[in-house]
Amino acid sequence: MLPPETVTDPASAASVKRLLAHRDPFLFVDHVEADSELLTARGTHRFDEGNWFFAGHFPGDPIVPGVLLLEMAAQTANVLLGLRAGKTVKAYLVGSGNAAFKAPVLPGETVVAEARLTRDPGPRGTAGPGSFFSFKTSIRRGDVQCMRAELTLWWAE
Repeated sequence: MLPPETVTDPASAASVKRLLAHRDPFLFVDHVEADSELLTARGTHRFDEGNWFFAGHFPGDPIVPGVLLLEMAAQTANVLLGLRAGKTVKAYLVGSGNAAFKAPVLPGETVVAEARLTRDPGPRGTAGPGSFFSFKTSIRRGDVQCMRAELTLWWAE
């Protein structure tokens, strides 16, 4: 959970698009909240029943693909980097470790991804293109943990 000094709306839907290079149909963050130190962010997303991937994953018993949960967590981490830098940061997911999928995410469900910065190569806001950042991430549906993973992002530009 975020500490009590949470910044409640640093990245609304409009500013998520300002801070993140992703766009529909591959944008999996609707809103982000971050702590005041910009070390942890929580991104929310609702997986609509009509999403393109449900038709084939799995017909008659659809679930959100685990790789898209990893992507949602990475996008949340990417928005956190943008908040720290005060601008759009194009960061690529270049590593994942200790990923575990605990519960399925179903069509129509809203989940929350949390990304906590664990490795920053420089003082806040000073690291830039070419830098690697590490995060501990999780995705929850209410009190249920659906996924957890350690992610590494590379700031491309």
